[in-house]
Amino acid sequence: MNRNHVNRLTKARERVTSDEVKADLGAQIAVLEEANVKAETFVKENEDKFSLFGWLIKLFN
Repeated sequence: MNRNHVNRLTKARERVTSDEVKADLGAQIAVLEEANVKAETFVKENEDKFSLFGWLIKLFN
């Protein structure tokens, strides 16, 4: 879901002319990308552990 938000914000940043708005959008994009990295890292670290969360991840993959 965050990927869609990043793509939308990136497209919006390309269309705006205000440097201030571009900077704000860039900051929001950076936060979402960081959240994506953290989530992916968490999943990779925990996917081999036996837990309900790990089981659900494997079920959806």
